[in-house]
Formats: sequence, C-alpha cells, structure tokens
Amino acid sequence: MSSRPFLIVALATVSLPCPAQLFQNPTAVRLTISTDKQSYKAGEGVVASYRLQNVGKRKLFVPVRFSADCFPKTRWSTGLRDQNGKLTPNGTVGDCMPHSFPSLLEKLKADSKLLSPGEQYGPEETFDTKGLEPGLYRVTALLIAWKPTDFTEADQEELRQFGVPFRTGTLRASVTVRLTR
Repeated sequence: MSSRPFLIVALATVSLPCPAQLFQNPTAVRLTISTDKQSYKAGEGVVASYRLQNVGKRKLFVPVRFSADCFPKTRWSTGLRDQNGKLTPNGTVGDCMPHSFPSLLEKLKADSKLLSPGEQYGPEETFDTKGLEPGLYRVTALLIAWKPTDFTEADQEELRQFGVPFRTGTLRASVTVRLTR
C-alpha cells in the first residue's frame, strides 16, 4: 500500500488524582491517513485508511464515533476536497444511529476506544469519485474530541470511574491523491 500520511500529535496520559486531569490536551495520539494508491482513475473508489495511535506511555480513551450527531459532541468528519476546497460527499466510516445505553459509562465505552501505549485503531472508508473531474484531491480527517463543558459535574464524576483520561482537543490529517481520466 502506498502511503503518504500527514500526522498530528494529540494527548498525554496521566493519572487522575485531580479533576483537571480527566480531560487532557492533545500530546500522545497520532492521526494519520493513507490511501491504497496515489493515483486513481475518475470513477474509481478512493480507499482511505485512518489510524489513531496512542504514542504516549499510558492508556487513554479516544473517541471513534464519526458524526457531529454523536453524543457527547464528538465529531469525526472526513472528506475528499478538490483544489478549490469543495468537499465531495463523505465515504462510509461509522454511524451514529440512535442507541439506548443504560449509563454514560456504557455510552462512552461504545463511542470510544481504550488504547494502550502503541495500540492503534484504524477504520477505512471508500470515496466515490464518479462525476469528479481529473486533478488533485485531498482526503481529509478532522477529529474534535470531548471538552469538559460537554459533561455535567455528575457526568465527570462518573467518567472518573474509568480511571484513565479522555482525549480532548482537535486532530487534523490529510493526504493528496490524483484523479486521472
């Protein structure tokens, strides 16, 4: 697989003795994108592989639900953009179908992954290029994680039961591909 990843670093993990450490700024998570090829024929699907990797020294939770509709305000958006920045429709990563969970902890377990040091999570998606003009396109990913203000004090107390911090902040990555005739 040909790969030209652009990476961003995100979350340092620490123990959680004080409330401020429940949510950590990005410093130990890396987001990368790669594609199976650098050049595609227009109409061919562009296969993008996303990787969230814990590059820190401790376990941490990272969000993996892929829609702005996913509670609690975790957004993962991907796209294929032309040279003018016009976004083509997203591929097929993830879903935010309404689900019923008995508690906030159960919901967050479903919406996030606990990554040990060195561990990674890597979904793939395919972008449809039918009707697109030849040229350069960027496969992009934006992950906006949790903020303390997304949770009530009671929610935050419940989150402490996990015993590891939650990633906060923003990660961006992109890779360029070429469409040909």
